[in-house]
Amino acid sequence: MDNLFLIEIVEKDADKENVLYLRSKMRIPHATAINTTKNLIEIGEENQRSSVILANNSMEQSRFVLLGANIISILLGILLCS
Repeated sequence: MDNLFLIEIVEKDADKENVLYLRSKMRIPHATAINTTKNLIEIGEENQRSSVILANNSMEQSRFVLLGANIISILLGILLCS
């Protein structure tokens, strides 16, 4: 797309120096967009990792609570039935 624009539109009416200048000006926003996208992906991956860690910790705590509740209910059942 970049080359098509330069060949079809710009090169017909511009000198070589102007074409090189326009080409360099077009690459700056492209590089900025790529860097911004990479940064957003890194932020998303970091948020995903922290969410997974929090979910795993929450599951671990839930298991302990359920284990404790089961032990208490079994002990109460034994005490009440004897």
